[in-house]
Amino acid sequence: MGSWGTGIFSNDDAADIRGEYRDLIGNGLAAEDASAKIIEEYCVGDPRDADNNDVWLALAAVQHRTGHIAKGIIETALGIIESAEEIERWDSEDRKQRAKALAKLRDTLQQPPPAPRTIRTRKIPDTSLEPGQHLLFTDPVTGSRLLLRVVGIYEQNGRYPVYTVLNWDGGPEGMEKPQDLPPLDRKQNFPPDKASMNRPYFGFLGLGRLKKENLQVLEAQADPTATENQRWGLTFLGWPEVVEYVHDNAVVSPPTLRSGTCT
Repeated sequence: MGSWGTGIFSNDDAADIRGEYRDLIGNGLAAEDASAKIIEEYCVGDPRDADNNDVWLALAAVQHRTGHIAKGIIETALGIIESAEEIERWDSEDRKQRAKALAKLRDTLQQPPPAPRTIRTRKIPDTSLEPGQHLLFTDPVTGSRLLLRVVGIYEQNGRYPVYTVLNWDGGPEGMEKPQDLPPLDRKQNFPPDKASMNRPYFGFLGLGRLKKENLQVLEAQADPTATENQRWGLTFLGWPEVVEYVHDNAVVSPPTLRSGTCT
């Protein structure tokens, strides 16, 4: 499971549960049946183990928001929030922020939920992009440009392209032959005990919609077998965050990021 913060939905499983539960309700399942399906799919081992806390917290949060409540879910989540074991799962530097997120959820869950809402099923996202394809990203606010390569497809509640950033100087040769460009080097930001979370190159999933002129698919395509190694992680970013993320995490910030646009 990937995690990118201390919020209730700041990890892969919780984010997926939020959408999947709504889809199950939208497809006509009762809250009890939808909850049982989520627990069976996402919990590992004994569902009551602390390793499954994120499942119960996410499930309780989405149930309270939608009004589709299954017996015992919210009570279980409140018990997790009050347990010392939940905070102890977190590194010391993250515990304060996690405690804030838990306290906010506790306050919400202690309020009466709304009446059950009508839930419409989502259109499942798909992509026609394939590993090895290249795109030119132009930030609509700053005008900064990045050459991207599709390095994989993330398949959870849809299909999404995973991009890496190429080491491009902004010249025309890179546009014509992006398959010859290496990935941009990424800083190793995690301490030694989290070395497995470090990756030498960028790997991110861009969230949100962009106009075609801001994400232009190039003709050149590399051999997709060259993308099979796992040298990139998976960071979930809204497209407006991409420029700042690259600026802050590149070993050497590429010249195509316009000066003065990142703080």
